[in-house]
Amino acid sequence: MEILQGIHRLQTPLGTRSLYQHLLIGERCVLIDTGVTKTPEEVLIPYLRQVGLGPDRIDLALISHADADHCGGNENLRQVAPRALIACHELDVAWVEDPDRLVEERYNQFSEQHGMGLRPEERAGARAMMGGKVGVDLHLRGGEKIRMGEGWRVEVLHVPGHTHGHLTVYDPRSEAAIICDAALGSVIPDARGDPSMPPTYCYPETYLPSIRRIAALKPKRLLTSHYPAMSGREVRDFLRESADFVRRVERTILGALRRTKRRMTLREIIDAVSGLLGKWPEEAAPNLAFPLSGHLSLLSKTERIKKGRRKGLVCWEIS
Repeated sequence: MEILQGIHRLQTPLGTRSLYQHLLIGERCVLIDTGVTKTPEEVLIPYLRQVGLGPDRIDLALISHADADHCGGNENLRQVAPRALIACHELDVAWVEDPDRLVEERYNQFSEQHGMGLRPEERAGARAMMGGKVGVDLHLRGGEKIRMGEGWRVEVLHVPGHTHGHLTVYDPRSEAAIICDAALGSVIPDARGDPSMPPTYCYPETYLPSIRRIAALKPKRLLTSHYPAMSGREVRDFLRESADFVRRVERTILGALRRTKRRMTLREIIDAVSGLLGKWPEEAAPNLAFPLSGHLSLLSKTERIKKGRRKGLVCWEIS
């Protein structure tokens, strides 16, 4: 549905969670994220027909970042809308172009060093969310402006943290920020609003400044990929909640290491802190590997904790 002038919001089923794509329609037509494998065919094209447009109207698919639920529909888009160019940040190109590499290097990254590899069914599930390899036509850096029509330009911002190349689109005309996963609150909800999984940012050293950058825009509307649209105070509260969670994670990690007074693996730290950080289902706790590994890396660099090995696995203790 059209939620703001020229900005349309589409919804794709994603298990128990909500997944949103955004479509900007003016003189140009820009899709933000292609969703999962069949999103273009099953969600985008029917919506375009509903508003009286054909797939040939799509000029650009801007991929916010390299994740299966954001770039998984690239191959299908190329099939149903072959004239559309695909763009993403240059730092995420390798993963956006190659689904197999994305699964191995992003989702299975904790296998060798931490003993937390994907089970065969998890690997197959992640891969099934994406089509085949598709090249990226435009490599972005952030700072680009897209002319949508007379008096309407939107800005592309580089907001790393969830991935190195995460992008946000800001529309000054409606004062709306389409941030996708650039900020993730303190818990990602399911479609009913119940806790589903923890935030999965990876690099706190860039994630927190990105949240501040979005807040500095003072957007009146905030559009994400997994939350209902927000406005006014909801925007400020959500961004504050996102930043506060980052600081709480660091404190909680340090507290767990101090209490145990021994070296802990990533799996052990997750078990120790998950219940302190949120009320998501127990089976979702391993997703904490993404933010926790980022914090542990940062804390090691600043020498607040020491990194070592135990039985072949990376572990940490208080310095």
